[in-house]
Amino acid sequence: FKIDIHLFGFTTLPRLYEKFFCQLGESFRLHYYFLNPSQVFWGDRCEGESSLLANFGNLSRKRLNHYLDREELKLQEYFLDPVTFQPIRGDKGTFLQEIKRDLLYGREEEAVLSFFKKDHSLQFHEAPSKKREVEALLGALLDLTHRFSILPSDILVLIPEISLYYPFIHEVFGAQDFLPFEILDLPFVSQSELLQGLWHLFCLGDLKWEVADLLKFFTLQPFLQKLGFSKEEAKQVLFFCERAHIKWGYEKKHRNRWIQKTARDQEVQEASEAGTWKYGLERLLLGLVVTEDAENTRRQAVEYFPLEGIEMTEAITLGKVMQVIEDLYQEMLTLDAAIWSLDVWIEHLQGLIEKFFCWKSLPKEESMAEFFLEQLKMLHQLSVRNPKATYGFSSIKRFFKKAFEKKGAKVSQANKEVVRFSSLEASAFYGVKVIALLGLDEEVFPRAVPPRPLRAIEEDFMEEKPSPIEEDRQAILNTFLYAEEAVIVSYCNRDAQDGKIKASSFLVEELLELLDKNYSIEGDRPSQKLRT
Repeated sequence: FKIDIHLFGFTTLPRLYEKFFCQLGESFRLHYYFLNPSQVFWGDRCEGESSLLANFGNLSRKRLNHYLDREELKLQEYFLDPVTFQPIRGDKGTFLQEIKRDLLYGREEEAVLSFFKKDHSLQFHEAPSKKREVEALLGALLDLTHRFSILPSDILVLIPEISLYYPFIHEVFGAQDFLPFEILDLPFVSQSELLQGLWHLFCLGDLKWEVADLLKFFTLQPFLQKLGFSKEEAKQVLFFCERAHIKWGYEKKHRNRWIQKTARDQEVQEASEAGTWKYGLERLLLGLVVTEDAENTRRQAVEYFPLEGIEMTEAITLGKVMQVIEDLYQEMLTLDAAIWSLDVWIEHLQGLIEKFFCWKSLPKEESMAEFFLEQLKMLHQLSVRNPKATYGFSSIKRFFKKAFEKKGAKVSQANKEVVRFSSLEASAFYGVKVIALLGLDEEVFPRAVPPRPLRAIEEDFMEEKPSPIEEDRQAILNTFLYAEEAVIVSYCNRDAQDGKIKASSFLVEELLELLDKNYSIEGDRPSQKLRT
């Protein structure tokens, strides 16, 4: 008696997994499922041919050939027409259905297929901003749901860098009730004010300490709760900064270090104390206790000329602000100078989070505090290997940057029927009626190839990993294979900083070029008819 094991959705399968499953085959019955877009053999198609399979299906082609080369596998094929959903071909379908049908039947590229009018099934959107891109997506989805029997759960939106679009999705989709939504694969730090505060604290040594740099802390609830500040008291901090004429730097020494670090061996003048946090806030404090009269001021020989403008009732708030900013400065100096063992770092970081933040009455942040403590446990496991090794803060910071950017957080409305937003990865695809690809501009798609570290591993034992470009090409092909009713491709065509025009991803342009070679709409090229 053998137990059946069914393996779905493996576009690629690491050699180690393959070996593991092969060994299981002695005691289990293995069933591999492969989404083959064509019933005609295409394992010898090469990139450069005028077809989607040749240009975007390299990973699928490798997997197909691998299965065909395994003589012990018994192959069974099941193909359905994308229009009739039967093994027989039917009448002409939508543009998307005919593209899928051409993949299935291996239609010759030379015969251009003409469509008399543009339909809903394939859309390309250009937008001048990310927010406008999301608004255009919402409009297109509302149109599809009104015209066809499409539910929110029938819609999948995939984005290369989902954290860049999160605030606009939340703003645009959150302002309407027709399409509830769920956002997956968000970095943990994007959904936690506690982690945001910790990371901002870690980055203080890289900041100029301008007003906005420190006001960031006073927008974070775990930080305010630790200080015992209300939101109204937090707003007073900006008033203090304006009244004290704070510009940048904690004190004169801090300014001089910053200038020396950024001057690149050029001769520079020594900074003044005026406009620093310490100088400005101390002047405000003196304004509460020193008389206005200039003659009295000279007689009392105060170091700074006092500033008026705050009430005695605000003195406690001012004192707390001065103390916490000094504590942050001292913490920054400590971190930058520290070279400790991992166990010492763990102890210090545990104290740091408790010193500056409180999360006890914030349920969402309690789980994030546990996440942070789990990272400290991982550091402890690393310390066991070499307990005497010491590390500077830059190494610790890199560790937490990677940890905080892990994707796993989600934002979801309490509704089973939701539009799902997720990261654009090969594993994210499943059969739905509508798939939208958002943010396919030249800056983020395809993803950059990460640098390869040096490895002390013999070449025979190394396994070739699919490149990000291969995976992103496969993602485009998967979009056409998994979407049943419509595909929407969208990108931002203007730079957010200078407003200059920027292009879509070269993969999008390559896709449109292939469509132009094989199809026409109303006698014109699809690249002209489909862009909006």
